[in-house]
Amino acid sequence: MNEDEVLFPGQAAKLSGVQIKTLRRWAGAGLVAASTTEGGHHRYRRGDMVKLGELMAGMTTAQVAALFGVDQKTVNRWVVEGRIAAKKTPGGGDLRYRREDVETLLKGRATNGS
Repeated sequence: MNEDEVLFPGQAAKLSGVQIKTLRRWAGAGLVAASTTEGGHHRYRRGDMVKLGELMAGMTTAQVAALFGVDQKTVNRWVVEGRIAAKKTPGGGDLRYRREDVETLLKGRATNGS
């Protein structure tokens, strides 16, 4: 598929896993790239929405903490220490973790016994 393909808000919301209202709010705040038609309607690039969808599909801090049986502050410390990478979501800056990174850390803990 063409990453530069232009999507309507409903298509973009479905692909990214974010509500249409949220996309509009983030676009208005400059957090998500969007073009505007002459009529004032938002349009989004497929490639941007695929990346946003991948980010939003990541695990939350609470989910990672529950998986490891630790407090969320411990997971945040791991991010600072560079033990696991996290990305902020556009709106509130919530952190998301790639499942592959979480699995790698989990395997490392099993090997090290820590």
